Amino acid sequence: MPRTQRLTSKLVVACAVAGLTGCGGGTGPSDMTEVVEGTATIPALSLTVVPVQIGRQGNLSGVISWNNFFNDIDSGLLRGTCTAPEVSANAPGCNVEAALGFDDTSRSPSRFDASVTPGAYSLLIYNFGFSADTAWYRLEIN
Repeated sequence: MPRTQRLTSKLVVACAVAGLTGCGGGTGPSDMTEVVEGTATIPALSLTVVPVQIGRQGNLSGVISWNNFFNDIDSGLLRGTCTAPEVSANAPGCNVEAALGFDDTSRSPSRFDASVTPGAYSLLIYNFGFSADTAWYRLEIN
């Protein structure tokens, strides 16, 4: 192999390696914020459970907003897959005491924080108001 061709090959490999390793700028998948968001219809005086899949470990910040100012909406997060009847029956692992994060204040929006690892979770949205509503949720994992 001629000397120029060897030098070119070494430069190509060096550039490829430099491009893969980066400069420590924190742009790898583990440094990116994961966002889970959506909407849920919540009947009056009821509990709605939204199944959520989390793909990374980190600190989760949950924000739940709704339309009707007169409704009192509370929210929380449980590890695993729970149903509304299981939560209402206080089934082990599916009750408020097992919540990783919970907000039972009357302020809007409802906010909570929790430490999470990859896996299945249940987002709890309680409507203590006398009218049905729509909730918007946004979960950010950093």
